Amino acid sequence: MITGAEDKILTVSNATGDTVLDSFIVKGKPNGLKWAKTQKPKEEEKKEKEISAVMDSKFIIIIDIETTQNVEISFASGYGKLVDYEWFGDGYIATTFTNGIVSIISTHKEEIGREV
Repeated sequence: MITGAEDKILTVSNATGDTVLDSFIVKGKPNGLKWAKTQKPKEEEKKEKEISAVMDSKFIIIIDIETTQNVEISFASGYGKLVDYEWFGDGYIATTFTNGIVSIISTHKEEIGREV
């Protein structure tokens, strides 16, 4: 389970509510918390080790919960506020914005953050 709070902290817990890893301090108020589905080598496909969230309706953060490394994906201000996102396929994110824009973003290592 992933939880986020207004105090800008993300926490990963097990089914009984025990915190299983250190909490993560992030740059904004998180919402839309999800397990990330980035492209992975075959041997790692079944491991859930990355989480994602929308920060302050401005950008998406992806955090590797084992290494704490993270990537921030930001968007053009003309798109408006980030409303929602959904992981699909092999490491792609569909995003929607208040100005009616829908954008597809890759999280493949060689093209992370690029619109496709």
